[in-house]
Amino acid sequence: RQDYLKRMITSGNLILENDLWFFPKISQQDVEFTVRLMLKADRVYFSDDVIYNYFRMMGSISKPQSTEAIKKNFTDAIIVAKEIRLNIQSQEDPLIKKAIIKNYNNVVWNLLWRFLKRPREVDNRFKECILKQLKSENLYPIKGSLKTPFQNLIRIFFNNQLFVKYVLNKL
Repeated sequence: RQDYLKRMITSGNLILENDLWFFPKISQQDVEFTVRLMLKADRVYFSDDVIYNYFRMMGSISKPQSTEAIKKNFTDAIIVAKEIRLNIQSQEDPLIKKAIIKNYNNVVWNLLWRFLKRPREVDNRFKECILKQLKSENLYPIKGSLKTPFQNLIRIFFNNQLFVKYVLNKL
């Protein structure tokens, strides 16, 4: 994966000089890594062009089938959100801080959205453990902005304890 990233970046030395590596053995490595990479770059170009698409195959790390692998995917999301949030400490620019907040909030929001969209994917006890872990890591309730207006609207429901309890017990 390091060679792949070097081809996407003007200077492959950026990765080596800043000792940037993927967080080992978790899903969503690219999400966490990209935040750290962008913070080290002198310039970043954003485009609406689709540069690549994920091909998600059943049983792969991004589309697991076993209950254990699905649960690991959820716990990995918490690790990714925590790792992204760690980048705030080294930033003074309020716009960069806001971008970091949006990124880790997005990871948490997607985790909660998955509970709603796939209610029987994991049992309610596991969902309650995930919520408890998110709270203990101060990642939930979601504070700060998200990437889309839809996410910001739905966050109101996700942050409502009664709604979350209903979702956990009724779906």
